[in-house]
Order: sequence, then C-alpha cells, then structure tokens
Amino acid sequence: VFNGEIYNHRELRKQLEAAGHVFATDHSDTEVLVHGWEQWKDGLFSRLNGMFACAIWDERQRELAIARDRYGIKPLYVAELPGKGLVFGSEVRALYASGLIDKQFDASATLEYFTLMNNWGGRTPFRGVRLLKPGTFERFAASGSSSGTYWSPSYHRKYSPGLARASGEVGEILQSALRRQLAADVPVMAYLSGGID
Repeated sequence: VFNGEIYNHRELRKQLEAAGHVFATDHSDTEVLVHGWEQWKDGLFSRLNGMFACAIWDERQRELAIARDRYGIKPLYVAELPGKGLVFGSEVRALYASGLIDKQFDASATLEYFTLMNNWGGRTPFRGVRLLKPGTFERFAASGSSSGTYWSPSYHRKYSPGLARASGEVGEILQSALRRQLAADVPVMAYLSGGID
C-alpha cells in the first residue's frame, strides 16, 4: 500500500534492473518499492527521495513493514490492538472505519496539540492512535516488532563559499530538484506565485 510519490524511482529502477529485477510496467514508482524491498529490505527507505507513507507485506517472511518519508509530508496513523493486530492509514477516519478502535479523545495529547500546534513524538488527540514519526520504519511479525530511523538531519560544518558561488550552487540544487520532481506520466504544471496574491 503506497501513498505519495518517489522522485528518484527511475534511478532506483535502473539499479534494480541491473541487479536482475524484471518490472511489469515502465513507469510505476509503486512497483519500484516492491522490488526495492525484495532487494534491500529496510535499506530501501534511505534510498528513497520523495514524499510517501507505505506498507509492504513480505509474504515470504510473514512480516509487515511500514515507513514514512523523511519530512513527514505524508501522514501514517497507526493503532496497535493487543490480541487483534494492527490498523493503519493516511487518515484517522480510516482507522475508525475498521470498527476495531473506539472513538475516544486523549485529553493530554489534545492539550499538547493545541498548545504547541504540533504533535511532537507522534502523539495524536485520538486515544490509542499514534503518528509514525518522519524518517522511520517499523516491522511487525508474529515473533514481535522492531523499529528504526533510516534518516535524521545532519548538520555540516560552517560553509562560507561566497555569494557568487553560493548562488550558483543553490541554482544547481534547485534545477536538479525541479527536474526530478517534475518528471511525471501526466502533464505537470507549477504555480509561480510569490505568495502575495
């Protein structure tokens, strides 16, 4: 199950094809996730450049892996139900639609949210429901569960290239990001607004 977009799926596809993977389509970023899991397991997530929330069922290992993009652009809500399993979705109402969790508010998490305007640590205003943290993955099997962080920000030493060089580097980075993110199977358009309108 996949919600989002993988911007570097073409590059990953080439690596996977070189490793012997055969694809059924010529453009699916979702298919790249499946083959990527087969090749790299949870090492896949650190290779992804995009915005996503995903769940991968590994039939051979009888385990479920869930992950969320580095910046938390796409949400992934999770409720673990002792003795009943796990429910997850991109919206809390999807979890409620399962009929497996009670609709109850968590007063302290609600207060935290309205005080800080954020749910640090993955807490939500809904009792028993948490938000998977950005840049993390979790694996669930009959033998137990595990979790990991596949990405965290790194802060480099102070870098002072000078204005001309810095503007050139920023321009190159921006052009590269635009090329990667505007590649699509359908026509793409972008608004060039300064936000003043």
